[in-house]
Amino acid sequence: MGILGGVAGYAVSSRTYRKFPTYWPLFPCFFPKCGKIVLSAFIRSPYLLFKFCLIPLSPTRIILGAAVVYGLYRAYLLNATGNLVFYPGKVEAMHFEGASAVLSFSLQVQNTASQDVVINSLAGNIFAKDSSLVGNLSQMEPFVVPANGQAFQILQARLGMLAIVNDLIRAFQYQNFQEKITFEGSANCGGIQIPLQLSYTIGP
Repeated sequence: MGILGGVAGYAVSSRTYRKFPTYWPLFPCFFPKCGKIVLSAFIRSPYLLFKFCLIPLSPTRIILGAAVVYGLYRAYLLNATGNLVFYPGKVEAMHFEGASAVLSFSLQVQNTASQDVVINSLAGNIFAKDSSLVGNLSQMEPFVVPANGQAFQILQARLGMLAIVNDLIRAFQYQNFQEKITFEGSANCGGIQIPLQLSYTIGP
């Protein structure tokens, strides 16, 4: 679609403005990543699109045009990531790696935007109810939250060898009392950092 548009635009511009190349042939370069965004910006104003396509090229205008397209893409991505909802699930499991306890808990991410969002990574710290730092979490494998959909992830936090961690272990093993933990960190969503603060309960 982008290539055909570029060829057609170049043909029209070469007939009408033979002395000046236009922006039209550059459109296919942007289509692999930004085509939908450019079209959505101009589709409401065909006249604006027509005028934009007939602007003669110059180095300054090429830079400005690329900056406009990139700005539209970043604004669209920022809007999409701003609509993400991070909902804490529950503590799913606990196992040991050597002397360290590893806690697994679920995370639900909902996307109300009309664009898929890639979460490149998640990282942060685990705090106990008295705000003591008890562990760390890192998820470096990207996953996709589909447009108008949701995704589920199981995250794993490695806990330190601390006295307070023994309370967390007993709460999970015996299921007769509760302990609260909080995950504080950030998510890299398409290059945009989103702060996270999610609370979980260990126990019944």
